[in-house]
Amino acid sequence: MKYFLLILLFSVLLFFSFLGGTSVFQRAEARNAECAREMMQNREWIVPTFNGELRTDKPAMEYYGMIAGYYLLGTNEAGARFFSALCGLLVVLATFWIARRHWSEKAAWWSALVMLASLHLIIQFRLATPDPYLIFCHTLSIYFFYEGWHSRRWKWFGLMYIFLGLGIFAKGPVGLMLPGLTGLLFMLVTKTLTWKRIVELKPWWGILLVAVVALPWYYAVHVKTGGEWTQIFFFEHNLNRFDSGISGHHGPFVMPFIFVLAGLLPFSVFAVRAFKETWRQRKNNPLMVMAALSTLVVVGFYAVSQTKLINYTSPAYPFLSLMIGSTIAGLSNHPESLRKTKIETYIMVFLAILIPIAVFFL
Repeated sequence: MKYFLLILLFSVLLFFSFLGGTSVFQRAEARNAECAREMMQNREWIVPTFNGELRTDKPAMEYYGMIAGYYLLGTNEAGARFFSALCGLLVVLATFWIARRHWSEKAAWWSALVMLASLHLIIQFRLATPDPYLIFCHTLSIYFFYEGWHSRRWKWFGLMYIFLGLGIFAKGPVGLMLPGLTGLLFMLVTKTLTWKRIVELKPWWGILLVAVVALPWYYAVHVKTGGEWTQIFFFEHNLNRFDSGISGHHGPFVMPFIFVLAGLLPFSVFAVRAFKETWRQRKNNPLMVMAALSTLVVVGFYAVSQTKLINYTSPAYPFLSLMIGSTIAGLSNHPESLRKTKIETYIMVFLAILIPIAVFFL
C-alpha cells in the first residue's frame, strides 16, 4: 500500500501540477483545443471544425474530453489538458496494478517509476492531443486481454472489447489494429491459439461491443458531412500517412526504435538487459512476453510506416516500462547482480545531470 500511495502522489504531482501554467505551444495542441472550443460554443457534438471549417484529422473522443474539461475548469489550457493528465494517471496506476497482480509490489513500484521518470511521457500526458487517449485505451485493452487470457474469465475480454472500441474512437484504425495484432502474436508465441481459446474470447459478442462503442459517432459524422469526413480521415490521414508519409516526418527504419529509447530515458538504458531477461524467462513469465510483443508491435508498425513521429511510438512506453521494472526488481533481489549494471548506472547518473540542464536551456 505504501508503494501505491507514493506512486499515486508522484503521478498527481507530475501530471496535474501547473497544468495550465504554459500556453498551448504545439500547433496540433492549439488546433485541437480550438476545435473543441468551437464545438462547445456552437453546441455541435458531431462535426469537428477549426476556424469554422471541417477538421478531419482525428475522431471526436479528444474533443469530448476537452469540452468536459472546459465545463469543469473553464475554457483555458488547464481545461483542455485535464483529461489528458487523467489518462496518464490511470495508465501509470494500471501498470502498477498489473505488475503487482502478477509479479510483486517491488516490480510494480519500479515499473511505475520508470514511467514517471520519463520526461517525454510526462509531457505527452500534459498536452491537449489525442495521443493520451489512445495510449490509455491501447494499454488498458492489452492489460485486460492478458487478464482474460490468464484467468479465462470473459469479463476481462468484455472490458478489452470496450477499450478497443474506445481506441478506435480515440484515433482510428490503429486503436484496433495494434492491440489486435499483439494479442494474435501472443497467442501464437504461447501456443494458445486454439479453437477452444478462440471460443473463450466470444468474438461475436466482441464485434458487437466494439461496434456499439465505436461506430455511432463515425456513422453520425459520415451522414452529417455527406461522407467527406470519412473519406479524408481514412484515406488521407491514415492510408496516405502510412504509405506515403507527410512532409517533414520521414525517417529511416530504425527511427521508431530510437524514439522509444529516447522517450523513456533515463531508465531505457536497461532496455537491452530487459529484452535479454524476457528471452530468458520466456517459458515461465507470459506477462514479460506480452510486454515485449506489445513494445515490438508498436515500434515495428511505425518502422515500416512512412510517417515517423515520436508521439506515435509512445503507446510502447507502458510495456517497455513493465519489462524494465521487472528486470530491476529482479536485480535488486540479488545484490551481487547489481555489480553487473555499472554501465547502465553511470549512464543514468550522467543523464540525471544533463537532462535538467538541457531542459532549462531549451
